[in-house]
Amino acid sequence: PPPAAATPAATPATSASELQQRGNQAYKLRNFDEAIHFFTLAIDTYADNSAPAQLFSNRSAALCGKERYADALSDADSAVRQQPQWAKGHSRRANALHALRRLDDARGAYEKALELDPQNQLVRNSLESLLKLTQEQPAPAAGAEAAGVPAAS
Repeated sequence: PPPAAATPAATPATSASELQQRGNQAYKLRNFDEAIHFFTLAIDTYADNSAPAQLFSNRSAALCGKERYADALSDADSAVRQQPQWAKGHSRRANALHALRRLDDARGAYEKALELDPQNQLVRNSLESLLKLTQEQPAPAAGAEAAGVPAAS
């Protein structure tokens, strides 16, 4: 008999683009572990952290989804280093800093994202949430949602 057809998940993805697409699909389904896996594989197809900023940004969002904020910040920093004039990298950085309750740093990152993309309402809303939080200064709460961190975009 002929060999059984491979399932899509079992088919090896060879290009960074295919891996990124799989990561994006997993992220949309809120399967953050799988998204992180595929984004990592895509990043690993490049030499010496030369992967595009978008891959680091996407993995940063997935890491935030897993509440791995320090790792998310590291990836966001990589995205910003790769593409300093890209608002999304600064937005990802701000989200991770916000979740880590590094509010002054988060404010600066949100402001930089808005400087680069003044029409971004999601970033504007996140900054307003952060400013409200800094005015109230409640006792630290666990988790990103308690810190007023928006969902990854």
